[in-house]
Amino acid sequence: MTETRLSFKPVRCKESDLALMTPTDGYVYFTTDTQKIYCAVQNNFLPMGGNSGVYYGNRTFAENETNTGETDFVFDLDKEEIEGDQVPNVNDLILNIPDGGFYRVIDVYGNLITGRRLAVSGTGGGGGEGGGGSTSQRPLITPSVLGTQYFKLDDTDNMKVTFTCSSPIDDGRNYIASIKYYFGQQDNPEQVVNYKFGDTITFDVSKYLNVFSTSNRNTLQVEVTDAYGNKSLKQSFYFYLIELTLNSDATPIKKITKGDATPYMYPCKPMGGAGLEDLFIELKLSPLDNPMQVLHTEQRAIKNVNTNYNFNISFNSIKNAEGEDLITHGVYLLTARFCGKVPLTTNVISSNIQSVQIAVYDDEVGTPLIATNFKDGSVMQYTPFTLQYMIVDESNITEVNPLIYYGLNYSTEAANLNEMNTWTHTFITPGVYDIAI
Repeated sequence: MTETRLSFKPVRCKESDLALMTPTDGYVYFTTDTQKIYCAVQNNFLPMGGNSGVYYGNRTFAENETNTGETDFVFDLDKEEIEGDQVPNVNDLILNIPDGGFYRVIDVYGNLITGRRLAVSGTGGGGGEGGGGSTSQRPLITPSVLGTQYFKLDDTDNMKVTFTCSSPIDDGRNYIASIKYYFGQQDNPEQVVNYKFGDTITFDVSKYLNVFSTSNRNTLQVEVTDAYGNKSLKQSFYFYLIELTLNSDATPIKKITKGDATPYMYPCKPMGGAGLEDLFIELKLSPLDNPMQVLHTEQRAIKNVNTNYNFNISFNSIKNAEGEDLITHGVYLLTARFCGKVPLTTNVISSNIQSVQIAVYDDEVGTPLIATNFKDGSVMQYTPFTLQYMIVDESNITEVNPLIYYGLNYSTEAANLNEMNTWTHTFITPGVYDIAI
């Protein structure tokens, strides 16, 4: 199939005039009063975004690129395929000089700008064998989300690519005969469906996690065939599968003496994060008995993943606006998570949370502190349950025998002061137990 390209014709008018005009295929309308851009597509005025910029492209297409049914093409700024030194935004418009075609920006990935060719009559390919049909008969696929999507790997419920289809044939009987997806190296699944044009169609990425990459951007292409054999051009969807993990071998309980200037060193190893920007570790400190009250927050930028980091935290230097110590005698919860920003947005995606209990002992107060690694959870019947705890006391006490309560029962244990202790118990009777020391 040989494709013929025609130049677009610009029309200047007021936006209010559009209601009185008939869309003419191949025309682009520039509104002089509102500075908006509309393109005539299938007898409709298609807005090019609220404040779209127009860029001139210098990309020359090889013949093998234009005969594949593709609609998405990459413009490389490093090769000066877009004029000027500014980077386009999603929904901006590229007027490519060599072919006279218009391309709407659908994705910005560094210096690589992906533009989607506008399917207007006179600029697409002619008819071909195999039911391809002319451009004016092709179904049109419209993504629900423009640009790259970001799916968190453990959030499979929201791992969806959605789109709608429209058809230039409106006889009341036209429906989608099949949808074909292209991705990975495996056979491409083809859906034979009963969708009508205008229905929202969903591709569930979570069903193919063994095919898609967690370290690179993924591409999913969709092709729709209508009941008359007319095929759409292939539409590309881009997405990342975000895998964020934070590992730490920090001791679950740490004793700190108030007034000691030695900082606490928190070890961790962030992993994953491909596709995200401005990666950082977020550290938060809260009272153990009120974890929702955040006393202190720090964000530590990281440059490399899969690398061991040690972050120093000076608890004794944390003060309020009046210069008073926020960290006093007591037990605190230090939490850490690995975060990254979604490009071109303010959205932040975060990892699992790691935590450490910090027992801050003040000699002037002197009351004992108890810290444990206990978290609400469950254990199987007849399976040993293990609890780690530390009793912090720097007085002259030489022996301590804590009472550990579990439900209506308790046991007396011998414990070492200022050291990690372990209590193990096997629950025989099923039920819910409150544990206290």
